[in-house]
Amino acid sequence: MGASCGGGNMQVNDEDYHNVGLRPRHAYSVLDVQDLHGLRLVRLRNPWGHYSWRGDWSDECSLWTAELREMLMPHGADEGLFWMSFSDMLRYFDCVDICKVRSDWNEIRLQGILPPHADKDSMAVTVMTVLEATEVEFSLFQEGQRSAERSQRSQLDLCVVVFRAADPARGQVGALIKHSKRQVRGFVGCHAMLEPGLYIVVCLAFNHWHTSKSYFHFLTF
Repeated sequence: MGASCGGGNMQVNDEDYHNVGLRPRHAYSVLDVQDLHGLRLVRLRNPWGHYSWRGDWSDECSLWTAELREMLMPHGADEGLFWMSFSDMLRYFDCVDICKVRSDWNEIRLQGILPPHADKDSMAVTVMTVLEATEVEFSLFQEGQRSAERSQRSQLDLCVVVFRAADPARGQVGALIKHSKRQVRGFVGCHAMLEPGLYIVVCLAFNHWHTSKSYFHFLTF
């Protein structure tokens, strides 16, 4: 788990962050969470190994009792590693990313192109057969923008949608099962528990119809 400090859509005053020992537009590791009789604390680590939080529940804060120190910091303070309240985390951090690692999962990647047309004849879908109840993660990634040519493109407004197939023979779309958030970012995703059956996965972008082509990678587990 990683937390983004003062990035995204947040209005950030760099000096305010520096005054409390945080680095804006910087990623921190989330190591632990504790709820002790309503006291909600989060343990974070600056990957640089220095620059620690200086607000409530920082290493030298007077809020610590001997019992809590023994419970949550048995080896003493460590530079770059700190506890902070959940409310302060919500104030200074804008998102948390979770990477799930499961040794028995399989990964499938499909590359595709979103054509510059909004009609159904230009829409490609992925048909998926589920043989037994399965937990699935769907992720839709758009092509990186590091090359000079790609850097001129705007990021796409992405969404991935999962339907149950109404008529497997004709590939007709049935009930909506799950969908990701619609966002302008590098990737979107959603989680679903699927019962046996046939499903249709549709990758969408809403601001690409006047471009030549838009490339994406569709990833499932």
